[in-house]
Amino acid sequence: MSNKFAFGGKSIYNQGGGRRLETTIFYYGKVVSNIDELGANRIKVRISGVDDVLSNNDLSFSFPMVQKYVHIVPKIGETVMVFIPDMKNPHIDRLYLGPIISQPQMLRGDSELFSSDSVLDSGVRAPKPSPNTIPENKGVYPSVDDVALQGRNNSDLIFKDSEALLRAGQFESTQLGEIPKFNKINPAYIQLKFDVVLEKGTEKKVIEKGSVANIVANKINLLTHKDGSPRFTLNDQDSTITDDEIQKIIKEAHPLVFGDTLIEYLKLQRAAFINHVHPYPGMKPQDLSGTNHIIKYLEFNLDALLSKNVRTN
Repeated sequence: MSNKFAFGGKSIYNQGGGRRLETTIFYYGKVVSNIDELGANRIKVRISGVDDVLSNNDLSFSFPMVQKYVHIVPKIGETVMVFIPDMKNPHIDRLYLGPIISQPQMLRGDSELFSSDSVLDSGVRAPKPSPNTIPENKGVYPSVDDVALQGRNNSDLIFKDSEALLRAGQFESTQLGEIPKFNKINPAYIQLKFDVVLEKGTEKKVIEKGSVANIVANKINLLTHKDGSPRFTLNDQDSTITDDEIQKIIKEAHPLVFGDTLIEYLKLQRAAFINHVHPYPGMKPQDLSGTNHIIKYLEFNLDALLSKNVRTN
């Protein structure tokens, strides 16, 4: 049974600023600073009823409970859960867990008043609709069987059964809080799958199973630092590859050749070479085979050899 709105907006689990340190070791608080000169991901959190007399500068740091192997720093205004190990010294060795994000459509920042705790029994505001209430959202967020790391906005890493999926742009652009729709047009992703059927024989009998790696995007660039030609800046300290450099890569990197189309062209070339004669010196060659290999060779569209969307250096 939900106890929302009990006790004038409070509940038996959350008495707000009225709770006493003698009866609890954790509080919900709002982040007021995420600047840490030590680079330890410490933040400053204001707890109503505990820190009322302190300025933001005088607040003690709260240290993350999540290890550095997973990097997430709450934004200013977001809610975190603060643990106080020594209830007699509430401003020493604080630990935090968070940010508290109510629902996946709020990943970009759940800092609106009463929004982050809306799915808790002690929350005051009713939660937003669940993303799975609209069919168009299917595939946007990890399923209950997945293990995943979700980014703040439109990127994630999902581990499924014998599959790893790294995605960016999995949903259409939306406003914060709106339930997004699955992007069927231009998501970028790398899909690694194992134990996949690679070949079937007669009566659909499996001949070979193995692993598959799929790289999908509007533009795919395969780039090297060493001896690349042309050379590109691939180590920008802020964004790895800047947007301007990406434009340069798209314009100047070499388009990859379609192997099957190249083979088709080379076969025409070979057939034209083997099956032609010159009736007299200086005259155009004639095809002895009667299959017009020479004409097909000369009229072959060389641009068809090149990919417009896959490039390398």
